[in-house]
Amino acid sequence: MFPPLVAGIGSLDGTKMLAIAGIVVVLHVFAINVLFPKIIGKRLKLNPLVVTIALLVWGWIWGAMGLVLAIPIAGALKIIFDHIESLQPLGEWMGE
Repeated sequence: MFPPLVAGIGSLDGTKMLAIAGIVVVLHVFAINVLFPKIIGKRLKLNPLVVTIALLVWGWIWGAMGLVLAIPIAGALKIIFDHIESLQPLGEWMGE
């Protein structure tokens, strides 16, 4: 959010600066909550809901490192679930 606000310091008033901040926040939330799970989930054959849950859980547990490792962990769990007969329903749920 810092670069767009700095760029508008000399030419925009307070309400326009708030509008820019709001637009940046909305776009960021949309990208993280909608686009990222859809794009990453499609490439890895993971359900977007699983990607979102993995990001929330591992990010909460480990912070930034959890966000980096959440998708590989979810993918590895799906592979494990697909190969263990009693866990195959979970593997199917995690898939597209």
